Amino acid sequence: GRVGVCAHVTRDEFNNRIRTYEMMQDAGFDYVRSDFDWHHCQKAKNGPFDFSRYDQVVDDAAKYGIKVLPIFHGVPGWAQPVNEHLTEWRAFIRESARHFKGRIPVVEIWNEANISAFWKDPNPEKYAEVLKVAYEEVKAVDPTVLVAFGGTAGCAYDFIEATIKAGAKDAFDIVNVHPYRHPNPPEPGLTEDLKNLKQMMARNGIADRPIWITEMGWPTHRARVPETPVLKAGLKIARPDQKAWRAVYVDLGIPGATAAEFARSLQEILPVGSTCTVCSAEELNARLPRGEIDLVVFPFGERYPDDTIDAVVDFVKKGGTLVLFGGYPLYYPMRGGQYAGSSAHGAREGAAARNRLRIGVEAWWDNKAMPQSTKTFPSEEASTVGLKCDPAGLSADRFFSARLLQPGDQMVPLLVGKDKSGGPAVGAAAYLFGSDMKGRVIVSSRGRSVGTSDESQQAKYTVDAIKSAFANGVERFFIYEFLAVEKDPYYSEHHFGIVHKDFSPKPAYWACREYVTGKKRGDIEGDKQTFETGGNPILPGWYADPQIRRYGKTYWIFPTMSLPFEQQVAMDAFSSPDLKVWTKHARILTTNEVTWARGCLWAPDAHEKDGKYYLFFGANDAYPVGGRREDGEPQPEPGISKYGGIGVAVADRPEGPYRDLIGKPLIDRFWNGAQPIDQYVFCYEGEWYMIYGGWGRCNLVKLAPDFKSLQPLDDGRIWRDITPQDYVEGSVMFERKGVWYFMYSSGSWTKDSYCVNYSVSSSPFGPFEFKGRILDSQRPLATGAGHHSVINIPGTDDWYICYHRRPIPSLSAHHRVVCLDRMYFNDKGDIIPVRMSGTPQ
Repeated sequence: GRVGVCAHVTRDEFNNRIRTYEMMQDAGFDYVRSDFDWHHCQKAKNGPFDFSRYDQVVDDAAKYGIKVLPIFHGVPGWAQPVNEHLTEWRAFIRESARHFKGRIPVVEIWNEANISAFWKDPNPEKYAEVLKVAYEEVKAVDPTVLVAFGGTAGCAYDFIEATIKAGAKDAFDIVNVHPYRHPNPPEPGLTEDLKNLKQMMARNGIADRPIWITEMGWPTHRARVPETPVLKAGLKIARPDQKAWRAVYVDLGIPGATAAEFARSLQEILPVGSTCTVCSAEELNARLPRGEIDLVVFPFGERYPDDTIDAVVDFVKKGGTLVLFGGYPLYYPMRGGQYAGSSAHGAREGAAARNRLRIGVEAWWDNKAMPQSTKTFPSEEASTVGLKCDPAGLSADRFFSARLLQPGDQMVPLLVGKDKSGGPAVGAAAYLFGSDMKGRVIVSSRGRSVGTSDESQQAKYTVDAIKSAFANGVERFFIYEFLAVEKDPYYSEHHFGIVHKDFSPKPAYWACREYVTGKKRGDIEGDKQTFETGGNPILPGWYADPQIRRYGKTYWIFPTMSLPFEQQVAMDAFSSPDLKVWTKHARILTTNEVTWARGCLWAPDAHEKDGKYYLFFGANDAYPVGGRREDGEPQPEPGISKYGGIGVAVADRPEGPYRDLIGKPLIDRFWNGAQPIDQYVFCYEGEWYMIYGGWGRCNLVKLAPDFKSLQPLDDGRIWRDITPQDYVEGSVMFERKGVWYFMYSSGSWTKDSYCVNYSVSSSPFGPFEFKGRILDSQRPLATGAGHHSVINIPGTDDWYICYHRRPIPSLSAHHRVVCLDRMYFNDKGDIIPVRMSGTPQ
């Protein structure tokens, strides 16, 4: 009863509040913290108050035994700044206290008033005025209600103390902080923060007041290369003729630094054909002399592996390229994830390393002519290779020079501003050596990055933080936050949630649930979300492109999540013993496991081979260069509607987790005009083949036995065009009684014209005879029926077609559901048109 969560149930998650409360109740979370925005309750100055939305939030929470901690802030425009509109603020607090009397035991006044994101020009004296007024009004209505100091960003005991000294000592009952530590573990820092906080409380005579932590969490966003445009420009200037790079990102072994994520992000910005792997300091020392590496990227920031400097200097002398981004390069020497020696030792070692690499750098404290910070802009040289930036410029606070260069060397500025005398202040540069050194060093004072946490770290750190907080006397702990937004894969704020945006739990949910309730993960049916279908649609939720398979005695459906393309970042699977009772297996494959995928994770095709389970899939909605329907090189840039294609993942079980088998697409370009999507794999005479294609063309290819590459067909070709009549996408191939049936979707997937046609042949290689349409829109039931698969019940001639359709009415093209119907053949072997079953909505 001491752990709560932050959830935006009063804002964007209002419509999902019941699902949130259900999962909170199951996990033992008894408090939800959410925003009670003034501007939502009172639209106009002196206008009436409307608390109806918040009534629903509070009353529904109570049904699940959950209390609400409201954050009173969100000031309307006509009452800003709030400290100059205290009469109106007083009225808002008074009306809120009256309205929710007896239903809300604690209120919080503001959120993180100590930072400009929530209070313009933070000022403890002004916050004290607002806090005192709120305290007076709350207590006047109900003295039993407790008032919490607005949770501070960090353990800001100095701000709290200044607020107390401004006269607010008796204007709050609960001390409230947000002592974030991410991406690092909670300790040892959390204990030290709380110690300092309690010392401040004792100094000010409030040692007996409870401490709450109302926000603390660890985001699981993707790490991304900072200052990507600057790095790309630097690489073009450093090595304009380099077609591909053999790159490494050096891992310092620091928790939360997520070197693998940075390596993944680096590979995405390098030219097609490049590789980027993680390399420890020990491995780097071993690999550099062997000539296996073209590009070394040191960790983004001022820390570096000092035991690699000898090998790295030799690497640069011989022509290698080194990247140093983020602050003062080579400033903090590290070994084994720890700082190597004292700060004085670090300063000497770093200076020596920079001198050996001829990097001249200075900041305001060692050159008074340099500003503490200045705006920089692309240099003329950088502009010629396409570097652009915000018209307002990019701030820099460390500056580079050519003072250590030898004859034949040169420094090419990338970002340039002005120092105090009006001279150049170079914030990023490329050092091109042409003396006894032949390599390149690309530097930037911008580009610090603190990294991220993976989901297992999030689980461990969250529980560790709760335990540590309670051990240090904290009364209540609120996890930030419950639901992950997951819109931008790189934005940390979208990935704090302990459940995914589709409400599938992350490991942190299960770990916190076990800590609070003692229940193990498998204690409830909801773990796997088993349900029984009474007919079509057979699966709950929006899914499409279903692939149905049978492994042993269990049926499996592998569908696409029917969401906007950029949100298609994971795949679920469903299993059933009888095609009636289904169990959901969430997120069996995600873009976190596919380095080159950004979205459009769709159209899976599953197979078992030699005890392993393979999942073929499409990603990124690949387009050729210029978006034209032509063959040739794929898009060089990653991203949706750019570089992508057909991938392969492998797992030890049908439900995964699946991992990328190749590390790149199996097919990443157009051949015979076929977009590399919608693959279907089948075995014929002991060999494995695949048909695939979108944009109205279909190819046949032969797979290597390990599924990692393609092999020539019998006629020597790699790609054979087998496009049948009216083909668009969604190919399926199977054999029945000596006849090969080639089924596929026609029309437009967003419209009523979407349907299923088929052709036949005596061989999977064709030629194919067009037979006609067997699945079509069926009003008033559904439209857009297509992208299907089929299955034969072993030992019978019973066949089923598994497909998606769009129910009527439908508000979105993505509102598609998975259905299953019998598929019959006549005496001639023709497929009888399928009559869709189900009840109109």
